[in-house]
Amino acid sequence: MLSARAFVTRILSSASLTEIQDIVKRNCTGLIGSQINVETKWNPDDATPILDPTLVERGDVVQVRVDYDFRLVTGGLVLADSVLAMSATARMIVANY
Repeated sequence: MLSARAFVTRILSSASLTEIQDIVKRNCTGLIGSQINVETKWNPDDATPILDPTLVERGDVVQVRVDYDFRLVTGGLVLADSVLAMSATARMIVANY
């Protein structure tokens, strides 16, 4: 199962979007990495959210959302139109800078 909170705790404020995606995908054992969608936002509720992770400071909020479409399989066959959409979102205050 996706544990977004566990992934966010490993992310430093200076991490790039690619580094965050890599951390998430590395920790999703048993899932197909190319089918995992990772969306990262800093201060998502502000009128002007931070778009550049190098501008993040201590006390800012980081939000990571992970989406994955799990295809159901039985007897080695993929069941047509049998997809379970899974997602998890976590927010934390950036403590390390």
